[in-house]
Amino acid sequence: PVPIIKLLLISLFFLFTLNLSLAQDVAGVGIRPAIVEDKLDPNTTKTYTVELRNLSPVDQTFYLSKRDIIDVKEGGVPVFASASSQKTGYELSDWITLEKDSVMIPAGMSHSVSFILSVPENAVPGGHFGGIVVSVEPPEMKTSGASIGYEVANIISIRISGDVLESAQIRQFSTEDFIHSAID
Repeated sequence: PVPIIKLLLISLFFLFTLNLSLAQDVAGVGIRPAIVEDKLDPNTTKTYTVELRNLSPVDQTFYLSKRDIIDVKEGGVPVFASASSQKTGYELSDWITLEKDSVMIPAGMSHSVSFILSVPENAVPGGHFGGIVVSVEPPEMKTSGASIGYEVANIISIRISGDVLESAQIRQFSTEDFIHSAID
């Protein structure tokens, strides 16, 4: 009985490590640049290009969409609006026109995709944030059913020129020392 248990444990170990190595070969995509930053005037149009790289070992169709960043979590992690989020009409995503909404990229290869950003004449001065989102599932598939997928996005930070009142507050300050001295 002992050799059978050892054989069973060894078999389970190899099956487990095989599953781990297969899990590492799942589809992946890279997007470059990770951050698009620019300062634009109202009523201007500009074309940008992002490069998508298929990191998986198989040819893959990737789907593109545009989303707004609605918040930032602790550590600076952006929170993207869901596709069903209520719109106000002032979102950056409304200003973006994608060249295409899907692209097939061979394994290990890259493909450039352009998008046009058209700032409306009545754009509010200040920062506007969004991103181009890339996934392996079409946007329609995400609304119903069950699936396993992922999304990768870049950050688009557009600063609209104009009169802006910027302010900041320090809510908390800490130091390891109890006494500080000012040296002239």
